Amino acid sequence: MKFKIVVALLIAAVAALALTVAFLHGRFSRAKVIVKRDTFLTSGKSKLVAQDFRGAADDFARVIEIDPNNYTAYHLRGIALQGCEEHALALVVLDQALQHLPVAGPPDLATLYNNRGYSKLKLGDLAGARDEFSRAVDLGQGSPEFLISRATVYEKLEDWEQACRDYLQALQAKTLASDTRRMVAVRLAAARQRSRLGAKLSEKVRALTASGDAKFNAREFRGALEDYEAGIALDPDDWTLYSGRGNAHNELGDWLSAIDDFNKALALNPEGATLFNNRGVAKAKSGDFEGGFQDLSKSLELDPQYTESFYSRAQVRQMMKDWRGSASDWDEVLRLLPTSDPRRPAVQKARDEALRMAEKKPTY
Repeated sequence: MKFKIVVALLIAAVAALALTVAFLHGRFSRAKVIVKRDTFLTSGKSKLVAQDFRGAADDFARVIEIDPNNYTAYHLRGIALQGCEEHALALVVLDQALQHLPVAGPPDLATLYNNRGYSKLKLGDLAGARDEFSRAVDLGQGSPEFLISRATVYEKLEDWEQACRDYLQALQAKTLASDTRRMVAVRLAAARQRSRLGAKLSEKVRALTASGDAKFNAREFRGALEDYEAGIALDPDDWTLYSGRGNAHNELGDWLSAIDDFNKALALNPEGATLFNNRGVAKAKSGDFEGGFQDLSKSLELDPQYTESFYSRAQVRQMMKDWRGSASDWDEVLRLLPTSDPRRPAVQKARDEALRMAEKKPTY
């Protein structure tokens, strides 16, 4: 009986020892993982300071692999990607940072919104950038850094009154560095000047744009060109003027000038489906069918219901002898056109012809 008790005690002791060893091993393994994570985190921070943005982004990615809930790694990787000028990807990563906020809330949440605003500004999303900077201003209790960021967007939006307000509030901050204070004072003076002149200038530009549009619709393309050019001289940041001038060049058969104007318009409005459509048409007419196809596809990516882009791409695919692709695009045109549209019979005929050519056996 005593022997059985001793054996039972020994078994229990061995089991307890095994649990202890497993527990210690787990803690040791976890400690190794934490050390590895912190090593990559420290390395990434050092590379960020040294402006080795690619190396920093890679190190922070390794931290995220080890610890997928690490808010700091997401935020810092987003900043590193901004340094690489990869703003679309930076926004994705900064979105992930928002999804992994610490329970207590990060101390740099205002900076996170400010960084998101910076990438949106770089991508041309002015309204989105303004909203992100506004969140940063609210959370940062009027930090001059965030006010200056938002004022920059208001300048691009030509909201000079709001820009003046933000610059004035930034100048009231005692923590503002002297060189930054001088820069803000210069910008404030310029914004005040534009605010006074802006109303008159905008009125002139609007009148020239309306005149150009009216002449274009009346097929007076050279007169339209002159009006758009006069408007651009007054306001070189208005993408609609470049678009109008590009359309006029298109109608006059000056494809290269049209493409150049659409390039300028897209630099100011990179999400313009109509701009990609019109540039695609100009490229195709100039003989660059592949470039035209790519632009028209981008237009449809931005606006999947854009009938004119399907119409133009169907024609371009015919030129490229992509008959099945052309037929598919004609099908989309038929789906989107109203039943009363007079173009339907011609589109149906083009679609049937594309299918006939696709099924035609080659002759040798």
